[in-house]
Amino acid sequence: MSKEMILLGKILGEIYLLKNNGEDRFEQHIYGLLNGFEDAIQDELEFIGYISAKKVDVVMQILDECDRGERNFTGYYDIRDDLKKAGVDRADFIKIAERFIKIDGRFLSLLDRLNSNNSPTECHIRR
Repeated sequence: MSKEMILLGKILGEIYLLKNNGEDRFEQHIYGLLNGFEDAIQDELEFIGYISAKKVDVVMQILDECDRGERNFTGYYDIRDDLKKAGVDRADFIKIAERFIKIDGRFLSLLDRLNSNNSPTECHIRR
């Protein structure tokens, strides 16, 4: 675990300590954050929805290949196995794809294919 992640855990622990209402279970979690316990930090990152830069890079590379026509792409199911091999689950893929398609306006040419029958309905992204 990087020093930055440990620092993040300590900062979150300090914030929670200020807001704590005396719950024992929560105090144990705060102690773990403040003292750099990796499991407490990982639990916190999962809770807040942390998506690693590595996962973003994997999705971006795959979508870029699809966008350039280097990969057959009719929907999510065409890339599911590659995403899974790289450790990117469906929920993370949706968050990443929405960020770059809806917010950044990238990969708009892939939108209709993502919204096809070759993708589960939760992968359908509105314009």
